[in-house]
Amino acid sequence: MPDPERLNVDGTSFPLVRVGNGVPVLFVHGAWADHRIWCGFWKPMSRKTKFMAITQRHFGLMEWADDKPFSRQVHTDDLIAVLAKLDEPVHLFGWSYAGGVLLRTAAIKPEQVLSLTIFEPSFECEDLSEPGPLLRAREDAWKRLEPAYHMAEGGNLRAAMHIGLEAVYNMKEGGFSDLHTDFQKVHLDNCHTMLPDLRAEPAKPLMSEEFNRIRCPVLVLYGENSLDQYKLMAQETSNSIENAKLTKVPGVSHGGPVQRPDLIAKAALDFIISQTH
Repeated sequence: MPDPERLNVDGTSFPLVRVGNGVPVLFVHGAWADHRIWCGFWKPMSRKTKFMAITQRHFGLMEWADDKPFSRQVHTDDLIAVLAKLDEPVHLFGWSYAGGVLLRTAAIKPEQVLSLTIFEPSFECEDLSEPGPLLRAREDAWKRLEPAYHMAEGGNLRAAMHIGLEAVYNMKEGGFSDLHTDFQKVHLDNCHTMLPDLRAEPAKPLMSEEFNRIRCPVLVLYGENSLDQYKLMAQETSNSIENAKLTKVPGVSHGGPVQRPDLIAKAALDFIISQTH
């Protein structure tokens, strides 16, 4: 992947990769990652689009000012400011943690967003005060993930990242080592974000009026082998947005963008190009 430039937004410098010509597509990473997680996407995407990938505040290898907390609200505000700086509407692609950030951005600034493609959005998409399938699925997912956070709180962040990724990617024990070494490095370089993410102020659920303000075409992707939590959240998101398209990606789990970037890049590219004709 090409080296990032520095995009200065209101005094904050965000790493931004920008390569290719065509319709602008901005990729926003999920938790425990940074812009390098899209290294399997930039070549196919940049052949037909202007590929862009940004690192969100507090992620990655650079030193960030501590004037703003780690939170979805901060990341949403940042993305809105980044879009204003880019000074052109863009197609947005997000994964997991970024899902709620992108959805709320599209609701607040619909004129800046040409389309949304989200692989397994992770956010509060329904009221969890009452028992239901998503609540049970989240409880099951937390049982898998909780040991990783206990290990992180004990100070062993790198080992916690191994266990945490195996949990959320629905992998066998030791499966972290099966990932390409480039992706292992990106995740391990972001192990410092595990506890800030855990301790962050909970995201506010998106309300129906916010979903109704999303006017652009929306594609929601989910993995065939993902935990029920992610499948259900993908379905909830798709059902909440008029005319949203829901598509299953075969043979992958929540780690789909690192397991089969070719499949997901093609699905995203086909969808984005279809909006330009």
